Amino acid sequence: MFKTSIKKSLLFLLLIPLLITSIVFATYSISVDKSRLEGQLVSRGNSMLQSLSIFSEYLISTKNLHLLHKILSNNFDKHDDVKALTVFSPTGRIVIGIGEKFPSHLQFWHDLRRNKQYNVTYYDNKNDLILIKALFKLNSNSDALRLATNSVHKKNPIGWLLVNIHTEYMYHRLAQNIIELILAAVIAICISLFFGLRASKKISRPIMETTDVVSEITNGNYKKRVSEDCYGELAILKDGINNMANTIENANHIMEEHITQATHDLTRALDEMEAQNRELKTAKIQGLESTREKSAFLTHISHELRSPLININNIIKLVSEGKLSTTQQERITTVRQAVINLVEMTNDILDLSSIQSVDFALHMHPVTLSTLIEETLLLHAPSAKQKNLSLAMYCANDVPQQIYADGLRLKQILGNLISNAIKFTVSGEINVSVSLENHSSKDNNCHLKFNVEDTGSGISKDEQVKITSYLKDPNASLTKDAATGGLGLLISNKLIKSMQGKLGIDSAPGKGSNFWFTIKTQTVSDSGTLPYPDLSQYKILLFDDHRTSRKHLMQTLSRCNSRFTVAYDKILFNNILQEDKNFHLVILSESNLSSVTEFMTYLNSIRGNTKAKIMLLANKSMEELTIYSKDCDISHYLCKPCTNEKFIQTMLQALGIDTQTSGISTNIPSTKNKYANCEILLVSSNASHTRLMQLLLKQIGIKLLISNNMEEAIVTVSNTPIDLVFVDTTSITINDDASGTLRESAKPHDKNMNIISITQDNSTSAKNQAFDNGMDDILSKPISALQILGLLKKWYLPSNTSGNNLIDDSDNTIILDFELTKKLTNHNVKTAKDILSMLHKSLLEDLPKIKLYFKRKDMQSLKSIAHKIHATSCYTGTPYLKHITKQLEDAININDTTNIKALFKTLCQVVVDTIKEIKKVTKL
Repeated sequence: MFKTSIKKSLLFLLLIPLLITSIVFATYSISVDKSRLEGQLVSRGNSMLQSLSIFSEYLISTKNLHLLHKILSNNFDKHDDVKALTVFSPTGRIVIGIGEKFPSHLQFWHDLRRNKQYNVTYYDNKNDLILIKALFKLNSNSDALRLATNSVHKKNPIGWLLVNIHTEYMYHRLAQNIIELILAAVIAICISLFFGLRASKKISRPIMETTDVVSEITNGNYKKRVSEDCYGELAILKDGINNMANTIENANHIMEEHITQATHDLTRALDEMEAQNRELKTAKIQGLESTREKSAFLTHISHELRSPLININNIIKLVSEGKLSTTQQERITTVRQAVINLVEMTNDILDLSSIQSVDFALHMHPVTLSTLIEETLLLHAPSAKQKNLSLAMYCANDVPQQIYADGLRLKQILGNLISNAIKFTVSGEINVSVSLENHSSKDNNCHLKFNVEDTGSGISKDEQVKITSYLKDPNASLTKDAATGGLGLLISNKLIKSMQGKLGIDSAPGKGSNFWFTIKTQTVSDSGTLPYPDLSQYKILLFDDHRTSRKHLMQTLSRCNSRFTVAYDKILFNNILQEDKNFHLVILSESNLSSVTEFMTYLNSIRGNTKAKIMLLANKSMEELTIYSKDCDISHYLCKPCTNEKFIQTMLQALGIDTQTSGISTNIPSTKNKYANCEILLVSSNASHTRLMQLLLKQIGIKLLISNNMEEAIVTVSNTPIDLVFVDTTSITINDDASGTLRESAKPHDKNMNIISITQDNSTSAKNQAFDNGMDDILSKPISALQILGLLKKWYLPSNTSGNNLIDDSDNTIILDFELTKKLTNHNVKTAKDILSMLHKSLLEDLPKIKLYFKRKDMQSLKSIAHKIHATSCYTGTPYLKHITKQLEDAININDTTNIKALFKTLCQVVVDTIKEIKKVTKL
């Protein structure tokens, strides 16, 4: 409905029905008048047509056309609305035409004759009335008589008579009638409007005053009353409004009294609440400060405990490597295990404190998933083998090979879950698997699900609920068994949440447990494909009774394009060997090896059925496997779990393929020779820490110089050319000025000396503080030989590889060695050319990316694409490309900006030259 005033509504109620009635009446009247006038016009036209047709037939029959023309002319002059009187021949030719010429076609008259339409009435396109009548021949006076009585026998017409009448006079009369109707309607509307205005004014005035009074009352003027004289229902409304105003005025007076009292009470209550809030705020500040102090104290105590515990652990390890009796070895092992448990506990406390700190952040970088899981499994393999547990992994085929993730934290999560699985599994196996939940090709986002499954005793539903509650609230109680891994689970859960994932448990008593978690990450778009050798010419038989391990090995063999057959049990294995003796290699992947004697008998039965080489994978230590291999005459063996690269290397060696030309290195360089000339200075006043560093560096083959304070360090640096300075900041104070003085003292020796801070805190703020104090890097406790080797690789550059000598062109300057390419493809020329064609296409795509990454100074992406090209070049016979990409990777790792630029230019030129050489060989 329209929102209008009462006055307008009344006017609408009066005028709208009147208007509707007037319009309907006028429309009806006009329609009736039009029908009447049209009827009169047609009747008059027919009368004229009838009378003239009689004369026309008679005069045409007597051939007196002159008289007919005169009669028609008289009739035309007598009627002003007649436009034309025309006599046509039977074929439509005009015989006599008076007035306007009638436009017609011969076909029109032909159709009239054929259809026997002797009387036609219609309106033309000008809205004029057209009447046509057929004329027939009269033969005698009797025919004339019959014509007069309209009973002539109609055969064929002798002509046609047409009368054309104007309708203008009819419509003129109709227009006059319409004007009269409109005038009558206007007069009626004016009269209705006059009376409607008077009526609406009489009704709306009291209502408007009532509305104003209600508005005043609403705004708080409770003394306002309706005073307009009213009658009937309006008088009742007036009395009701006035009575309501009296009631509201009285209620308002009472309410004001109550509000005054309530305001007084509320003011007093607010004063009391404010005092309580001040007390609560003070108590909260004191509580937070107390919590902070407890947390800081706990972190400090953990740091203080960890350093000596690590020193004790390392010293015990060194002692255990000496010659000890069996009893001494057992005691040392017990002590060391206790120390390791304490170290793990302090590490967990520090990790939890670090994760909960404000400056905690994930450090995302490209990570190869399979390698990360392999490294994690290898880390926990010794503890698993002590309990004779099998460790295995499997990555689904659709899982991306490289993702952006914090590799260290992802390892920590997997490590915690694997460690817990080992603790609570008495016998059986532990499997780690990865699957793809979903993947968006648009932005490379994906969700991955990791599963750590064990064959332990399982967890009941009640215990699962308790664990879940504990993860939400660390103060929740856990059972003694579950609490053993509680802190590790809590840390893992917090890390998983920071990766936008969640942690879950699937378990039942007696059926083992599956701890799973999801993470949201991104795939590395230009990671390429990890290199696998082409073994399509070789038939391989795989025996593995472990489901997950078998799937992983099958996946690797499939990626090597090998023709392999799989046996799930020994009966099937023996049957396959008896049916097919043409295998090149038999891979025995044993979860539990029998005794040496039994295994030797088993091997002899295998060797009796095939001449294939035998490769052994077993869940044993290297010492035990060495005994088995020696007694059983097996040259190629591996401990499970092993890395994919090591498996492929051993498999290639067993098949007699040169692993060097396959791009896979099997030799580990000697660190003693590499770092023999490295001079390292330790600045520390902690005697136990100094002793530990000496022992660790002695393992690497480096002699350590020691200074107890910064003054001694400056003197040592001035007198001796030093490569690296380790400063124990837990016992030595150093700032930017002191580090600057230390560097100034080293200048006479013309060496690029780097300073490393040894600290207990691995947080971002601690790193930033170290950099502000002039440090180049940090070494966080607990310290291991691997950490020191990593820093040496990063910061120490031996003299024979310094400067531009990084690009060594002595042995690796061949752009394309097609003979080597053929050798890598078992001398299959077609396959060799196909591989080079794929390399050609890949290099054309990679060259613009290399230039773009260098221009943007995106070193990580540049390193990633160099790694990809290096991996490809290992299997394509392009030594120079392989050499340059490796050198570029090394330069980026040590942040050698000078050589990065030189290597970039060389790489671009080598890529261009390689593309040209491939085109020559393959004739692309």
